[in-house]
Amino acid sequence: MKGARKASSAFGFAFLTLAFFLFLFYGNVAVGVAFLVLGVVFVVNGNAHGSQTGKAASN
Repeated sequence: MKGARKASSAFGFAFLTLAFFLFLFYGNVAVGVAFLVLGVVFVVNGNAHGSQTGKAASN
Protein backbone atom coordinates (compact mmCIF):
# COMPACT_ATOMS: atom_id res chain seq x y z
CA MET A 1 0.00 0.00 0.00
CA LYS A 2 2.83 2.36 0.87
CA GLY A 3 4.51 1.75 -2.49
CA ALA A 4 1.32 2.60 -4.36
CA ARG A 5 1.04 5.88 -2.47
CA LYS A 6 4.65 6.74 -3.26
CA ALA A 7 4.06 5.95 -6.95
CA SER A 8 0.95 8.14 -6.97
CA SER A 9 2.90 11.04 -5.48
CA ALA A 10 5.65 10.54 -8.06
CA PHE A 11 3.02 10.62 -10.81
CA GLY A 12 1.64 13.83 -9.33
CA PHE A 13 5.01 15.54 -9.28
CA ALA A 14 5.66 14.39 -12.85
CA PHE A 15 2.35 15.97 -13.93
CA LEU A 16 3.18 19.18 -12.05
CA THR A 17 6.59 19.33 -13.71
CA LEU A 18 4.99 18.70 -17.10
CA ALA A 19 2.46 21.47 -16.44
CA PHE A 20 5.29 23.85 -15.53
CA PHE A 21 7.16 23.13 -18.77
CA LEU A 22 3.96 23.45 -20.83
CA PHE A 23 3.38 26.88 -19.30
CA LEU A 24 6.99 27.86 -19.89
CA PHE A 25 7.55 26.68 -23.45
CA TYR A 26 4.11 26.61 -25.07
CA GLY A 27 2.20 29.17 -23.06
CA ASN A 28 -0.75 26.80 -23.34
CA VAL A 29 -2.71 27.80 -20.25
CA ALA A 30 -5.60 25.35 -20.70
CA VAL A 31 -3.35 22.31 -21.05
CA GLY A 32 -1.05 23.57 -18.31
CA VAL A 33 -3.94 24.01 -15.87
CA ALA A 34 -5.29 20.56 -16.76
CA PHE A 35 -1.94 18.93 -15.98
CA LEU A 36 -1.58 21.07 -12.87
CA VAL A 37 -4.94 19.84 -11.57
CA LEU A 38 -4.06 16.23 -12.44
CA GLY A 39 -0.74 16.59 -10.64
CA VAL A 40 -2.36 18.01 -7.51
CA VAL A 41 -4.97 15.23 -7.53
CA PHE A 42 -2.27 12.56 -7.76
CA VAL A 43 -0.12 14.14 -5.05
CA VAL A 44 -3.05 14.58 -2.66
CA ASN A 45 -4.23 11.05 -3.42
CA GLY A 46 -0.72 9.73 -2.85
CA ASN A 47 -0.64 11.38 0.56
CA ALA A 48 -4.13 10.19 1.50
CA HIS A 49 -4.87 6.76 2.94
CA GLY A 50 -5.68 4.10 0.37
CA SER A 51 -5.45 4.49 -3.38
CA GLN A 52 -9.08 3.94 -4.42
CA THR A 53 -9.38 7.27 -6.25
CA GLY A 54 -5.99 6.66 -7.86
CA LYS A 55 -7.19 3.38 -9.32
CA ALA A 56 -10.39 5.04 -10.52
CA ALA A 57 -8.50 7.93 -12.09
CA SER A 58 -6.05 5.66 -13.92
CA ASN A 59 -8.80 3.60 -15.57
